[in-house]
Amino acid sequence: MYIGALVGCFGDAYTGEGCLNRTDALAFHSWEVELFAKEDIDFFMAGLMPNAEETLGLAQAISHVEIPYIISFTIRRDGCLPDGTKLNDAIEYIDNNVYLPFLIPLAIAQFALAITALIHVLRHPRYRFGNKVMWVLVVL
Repeated sequence: MYIGALVGCFGDAYTGEGCLNRTDALAFHSWEVELFAKEDIDFFMAGLMPNAEETLGLAQAISHVEIPYIISFTIRRDGCLPDGTKLNDAIEYIDNNVYLPFLIPLAIAQFALAITALIHVLRHPRYRFGNKVMWVLVVL
């Protein structure tokens, strides 16, 4: 079982009214993020985020405590957030402005698993399906 902490925007999650800018969001959300982080949670869930700026501030606050997080955006029928930002632009904006510390251990673990699987494939004498070349390609 995993324990997650749900955090949300300051303003209206459906219209974006009253949402914070990045600087104010970082200051506002830092206290709740730090409070949850002391409780040994496994991840954060930022739910129904309607505004790219506040989402960035919240993501920066979470990244300071180095706990993985998931962001769920509020999306209009046209594929944009209520503040008018296109979904892919909002994701790129967050990705380009937040350090994601959980990706480093994840990449190391993925690399270690790939090496382990490759060694197993190379040492294995027979295969139920395919051949050694096929399994090396699958692992890599």
